[in-house]
Amino acid sequence: QEEQEEEQEQEAVETYQESAGAIFEAEDSSQLDYREWLEEMRSGEKEVQDEKLLIALLCAAYPANFAYRHAPKHQRHCTSSASNAVIQKNSVNYPMKNLEGTAEDINEQLDGPSWWLYSDKRMFKGTLSLIDTTLLTPWDVALFGGLRSREVEGKIELDNWIGIEAEEPSQETLLRKLRAELRQAPVWLSIATSWDKVAASGMNRSKALFSVLGSILMGHEPDEESVELLRKWKLPEIEDGKVLEATANEDDRVEIEESLYKKTVAELKVLLKEMNQPVSGRKADLVTRCADALIYGEEGPPEPEWEEGEG
Repeated sequence: QEEQEEEQEQEAVETYQESAGAIFEAEDSSQLDYREWLEEMRSGEKEVQDEKLLIALLCAAYPANFAYRHAPKHQRHCTSSASNAVIQKNSVNYPMKNLEGTAEDINEQLDGPSWWLYSDKRMFKGTLSLIDTTLLTPWDVALFGGLRSREVEGKIELDNWIGIEAEEPSQETLLRKLRAELRQAPVWLSIATSWDKVAASGMNRSKALFSVLGSILMGHEPDEESVELLRKWKLPEIEDGKVLEATANEDDRVEIEESLYKKTVAELKVLLKEMNQPVSGRKADLVTRCADALIYGEEGPPEPEWEEGEG
């Protein structure tokens, strides 16, 4: 009985570690202090395999939180609202010395100015500190930076303080197109939630584009299927009454109906009109009719097949 309980407890621990993405075994984690934890992280496998993609996602999440350092040994950073911010002292990116007195942080790898991302700024004893910093490349800033952008003498300026200058005109053209794609993708995704055919097609194109971009950022070969989709993609031609896409299946019915019930009766009737469906009846009838059209198309669900002798 005790052995069974121990096995069950161990299975529960392993399940938790897998679901929570634990880095260390349960019995080891409490024995590591902060410095030992850092050493373990650096010596073992990376916690996140696609680090460049993660940095891109962080930049997209904090598009205004960029800081600029003029030289590797400088501690002061310029931000959109300050010119004397410093990286938090307990950060792994803050210049530190280990027991042997040699530098052990990423700052030793810097050569020239650098850009940093941060999650927050706080005042500590009169000093403005940057929290949760990440070293960036210039392309990270140029692609994902800025809540607002404008043209200043033919160049892109982000949030009224970051000027973007490309070495080649082709790089600037690519940058402008990619920034436009990044702005449009959430719009396509938002409209596609109503099963709009054009938006669904645009969303698929955006997925393929960002799949290719992500592969390039990580130094991998782009997926051929995604590349081929981008080469051949065109906006679909829509016939009257066929704006919405019937791409779901019966297994998706519960999820579809839950989404449809969140819409008003007026919105449901608009969807039904776009699919050439009747608009009469109670809300429950409209939801069922919408779901049928989205799953089976304009023809609706097939007639039930009765066994011989039934009915």
